[in-house]
Amino acid sequence: MSDTELLQAILSKVEGLEKALTKREQYRIGPKEFAIRMNISERTLWTRINDGVIKKPFKDGPKRYWLSGYVNEVVVNNESSQ
Repeated sequence: MSDTELLQAILSKVEGLEKALTKREQYRIGPKEFAIRMNISERTLWTRINDGVIKKPFKDGPKRYWLSGYVNEVVVNNESSQ
């Protein structure tokens, strides 16, 4: 197997894992956990929300949350852009 074929096979596996993560059972993630996953402060998270970089959270009474699929997508995109 050539280097190009090997790299293509690895890329295909990674893309499959990303899709699996975003389609996995959805659960709620609050601001604190979202910030931890992004490796940023909650204050920075809210700044990005106010700037429109990250979607506003859903609300359930006083609680704010995002679905895990969206959080995983944002984290993966953030890591690949760095």
